[in-house]
This record gives sequence, structure tokens and C-alpha cells, in this order.
Amino acid sequence: MITRMTHDLDSNDDFGPDLELAEALAHFDPEHQDPSYWYRFRQWILENAAGELARRRLIHELTVGDVMTSWARTVVPGALLAAILAGLLLMRDQSVVPVRPVGIEELW
Repeated sequence: MITRMTHDLDSNDDFGPDLELAEALAHFDPEHQDPSYWYRFRQWILENAAGELARRRLIHELTVGDVMTSWARTVVPGALLAAILAGLLLMRDQSVVPVRPVGIEELW
């Protein structure tokens, strides 16, 4: 199913395909030595990608609730740690700096 490009990327080029360049680069084409190379390469890619493609299809079927549940494994402990840290900061000894209440009238 792979089609070979025998012309430049711009088909509207006034000069047409660069046959000299295509001939020079043909030596580097793996199909030059092995005619079935691109077919085997495509099969190899599809076989190795099958697991990842299946995983992506499964992810596509997940709901928002499923994603939130999976995130909860890391978010909930992080939020708990942040709450504990905030509580410790609020409960520390505040006698060092006495807080004097300020009334609204004093702000003007």
C-alpha cells in the first residue's frame, strides 16, 4: 500500500521532477536492495504498534469519572499533605508577633 514518491514535494514546480536527484538518492532507498523492504517495514510497525493502539482505544472509552478516579491516587495524598502542612503553619507559636485587631474605622 506504500506508494513511492518519484517526484518532488511540490508537484506544481515549473522545473518538474528532479530525475537526477531521484537517481542519485535511489541508492539509499532500502527497496533498492530488497524489493519487499517497505512492505515488511510496514508490517513490523503495525505489529509493534498494536498494543499501544489498543491501549489508546481503551483510553478513548474511559469516562470523566474513570479519569478522576485514576487521578485520585496521586491527588488525594498530595492534598492531604498540603492540608497537614497548612495546619502546622497555622498552629505554630504565634506569640512572637502579637496580632492587634484593626477596626474598619481605623483603615481610613
